[in-house]
Amino acid sequence: AQRHLLQVFQHLRRDRFEPILFCLGKSTDHALHDQVRSLGVQVVDAGMQGGLTAKNLDLLLRIAAQLRERMVRVVHGYLLEGNLIGVLSGSLAHVPVLINSRRSNFDRYSPAKLAAVRLTNRLSDQVTVNSSAVADFVSSIEVCPSKKITVIPNGVNCNFPVLTPAECAQRMEHWGIPPDVSV
Repeated sequence: AQRHLLQVFQHLRRDRFEPILFCLGKSTDHALHDQVRSLGVQVVDAGMQGGLTAKNLDLLLRIAAQLRERMVRVVHGYLLEGNLIGVLSGSLAHVPVLINSRRSNFDRYSPAKLAAVRLTNRLSDQVTVNSSAVADFVSSIEVCPSKKITVIPNGVNCNFPVLTPAECAQRMEHWGIPPDVSV
């Protein structure tokens, strides 16, 4: 999910959109923080910790206020908490377009989390998924109308270096991996 978000930031048309990343916790604790900042994306740390607390509800209202002040037109959440907080704060701020995304169909929800996911889907205008299997999961388990679901397959980074067999052997030796081991 984090890599996908990074790709969205890399390829987003800046003549049409000004991205802002609201990080629910502390962004500097995340590996991709510097890469996101290097793309010129403004990062706002919400400072949330733990579950449904009075402090976090106050922070949710503060996020909604910031969305209103900044006149945000699209909120796109990632992962369970990001989807829920994004859609709730976006709804409170009257953001016109609310999107949440799913990256896998391996989620096993507690009853409370399933209720949160279903609420998120209900309040969202669109749910993006990365495969037809995830779309089927979201439709059947999360009870999301299929008309709200859009499949956008993961892309492939064509600039990823392809190593020669000799380079692979060199790296394996450097990392102490025996040559007969599958990697």
